[in-house]
Amino acid sequence: MHHSYGRTKRQNLAISFQRIHREQKILIVKLHQKSEIMKKYIFSLAVLLISLNTFAQAVLIEETEPERVYQKTKWGINRQHFGYWFLDMGFFIPTQAKYDIAIGKSTQWDFGYAYKIKTLKFMDLGLEASLSNNYLHLNKTARASFDTTRNWKKIKAFQNGIRGNIFLRFYLSPKRGNFMGTYLDLGFFANYHTSSSWVKKFKDKSIKIKQREYAKSDFMPLSYGPSIAFGRNQLSAFARYNLNSVLDDKVNLNPMPQLVFGFKFNLYKQ
Repeated sequence: MHHSYGRTKRQNLAISFQRIHREQKILIVKLHQKSEIMKKYIFSLAVLLISLNTFAQAVLIEETEPERVYQKTKWGINRQHFGYWFLDMGFFIPTQAKYDIAIGKSTQWDFGYAYKIKTLKFMDLGLEASLSNNYLHLNKTARASFDTTRNWKKIKAFQNGIRGNIFLRFYLSPKRGNFMGTYLDLGFFANYHTSSSWVKKFKDKSIKIKQREYAKSDFMPLSYGPSIAFGRNQLSAFARYNLNSVLDDKVNLNPMPQLVFGFKFNLYKQ
């Protein structure tokens, strides 16, 4: 009986030790799992901190690097200053019911230099200076009434001048890089005519005549008015409106067209 009791006690102790050992194993496994989870959290947190730090450094470089370059290079398409040559060609567009010009032949040419300074991120202040030429070809009806001495084949008004145009340029492309992008110009021009003349031509089988008459009193010395242009990079369409007449009122012709529409080519490299 005594031996049976001792055996049972030893068995109970063995079972107890086994239970404790099993519970220790379970606890160790749980601690190990929690440790792995903590490692993952710590690793994820470290990656996040490194990423944030790297991103923050990238933002600093993105913001400060252009400023450093800007200090060294102030001239450029989207820098503080920029200048370029340009060429434009316009056509006189009649707005009156009666007109005396040959449509399509009456043109205006300009060659000059444009300068702009950045005032806001989306806006520049600009100035153009150019040499200007006006060619106003009279149509057949106007030629017959303007000079009856001969049946002239061609009569045109020719003007040389110096044009100035001040404008505000509004950029419609938010991210332009090294391109001018899409823009809108609103400006005001003045054109001083340094010389004006009539050029008359006659030709038949036996005679050929070319006659130039410098009649400065027939022309207004100054033309001026608003201008507008819409363009992208190196090409734009423009319109100018003369607030005064090209010809003096004493000239026996209908008023010359005051609207000019054409295209401008900006001569610079991207």
